[in-house]
Amino acid sequence: MLKLKYIAFSLLFTTGLAHAQYITAPPGAQAALNAAIAQPGCYAELRGYRPKIYIANFLVLGGKKEMGKSIGDYIAQRFSGDNRFELISRNEIDEEMKPLFKKKPKPEVYLQTTVDLAAAKKADCVIFGRISRKGKQVSFLVRMASVETGENLRKVDTDVDKAEASNFLEGVGDSFVSFFAAAPVIATPKSAEPKEKGDRSAYIALKGLAYFPLGNDAFSSVWATGAAAEFGIKGLLHKNFILGIGGEYLYYAYYNPIAYAGSYGDSAFGILGFELVGNKMVHLQLLGYFGFQFGQAGGSWDVSTAWYGMVMVGPRLVIDVAKNFSLMSDIRYSLTTPGTASISGVNSTLGFQIRF
Repeated sequence: MLKLKYIAFSLLFTTGLAHAQYITAPPGAQAALNAAIAQPGCYAELRGYRPKIYIANFLVLGGKKEMGKSIGDYIAQRFSGDNRFELISRNEIDEEMKPLFKKKPKPEVYLQTTVDLAAAKKADCVIFGRISRKGKQVSFLVRMASVETGENLRKVDTDVDKAEASNFLEGVGDSFVSFFAAAPVIATPKSAEPKEKGDRSAYIALKGLAYFPLGNDAFSSVWATGAAAEFGIKGLLHKNFILGIGGEYLYYAYYNPIAYAGSYGDSAFGILGFELVGNKMVHLQLLGYFGFQFGQAGGSWDVSTAWYGMVMVGPRLVIDVAKNFSLMSDIRYSLTTPGTASISGVNSTLGFQIRF
């Protein structure tokens, strides 16, 4: 069988005139073949099948053999952007054909070797040819054939001016691709879409904070610093809804250091929030914090501790700097109610969150 293929290739390659015999099938078998979903082989009607294309280095007569590889590469570019085809690596082909071109092979040796290599790669279609110079013109003989049947599907025999050689090869490559124009283009499978910002996601956050009271007097705190931690879920009930829990530690400085040496506050709270606006990088959110604070004041007069309610409300700015990492900042109005009194202030934080 291989010998018969070679004879068909050889006649067409060396003369450029003969034609390989067509292999016909009985009408019933042909009808069944036409109805098939995929038809392996080098056919114009792909029907979902991706033919394997082998583009050989060309045989160069009377010139530098490196031109043969360049011509193959040039034609391969016309196929490389079309996902209907499986293009055999040109680097692999070049390595396989190097032993053939160590000496100048005869056309029939070149042809037989090319056919054998394409068959070994289980190619469906093979593209090959030869090039020679005639004064200021370049003579091309180019073929695209079926590896299975030996049938020439496209053949080009022409002489062109040297200056037009590149344009000619571009046109040849396009004409070979156009042989499959009737076949439907195979859609590239879509990769999984990345999660949108509105999808459900959990996060943890760590922040440094500063507290500035409003309306303080000689015996009230002036400012405080501390740290905060938070765990939350965005998108649980709605894509922009935020639900979480958190805690803070504050250390207060006092306006009257003689009476009060210092104090601290530990708080625990639940978080409800909503993302007002946002894009792929920046998000503006509004959050409310509802919980309790355990506070202690100590000085030269007395030491006292108490549990009291706490409410905070304010905006949050989140800036995504990586896929699962963001910087964040809050400015919150804070209200605490120790006993019958109430203390208000501004609470500001700066930190980061990690999503998972």
